[in-house]
Amino acid sequence: MSWEGGFVTKDELYAAVPFGDQFMIIYKGQQVAVCETIEKAKQYIAKKHKPSRNKKVKKTALSELIEEQ
Repeated sequence: MSWEGGFVTKDELYAAVPFGDQFMIIYKGQQVAVCETIEKAKQYIAKKHKPSRNKKVKKTALSELIEEQ
């Protein structure tokens, strides 16, 4: 899931949020890395993220808020 300037994984464990002219990687609410571009941020998340085996993703208040925009 992405929005203008950022990215969130479907299970909402990882996010890449704008941080000045870079992107901060957030995992479970903790800063884990800073990347220079959104593409590098997505690559970092792809390497680290292991999607859960549970295919059903439940909606949270955050995902509903992002979908409304």
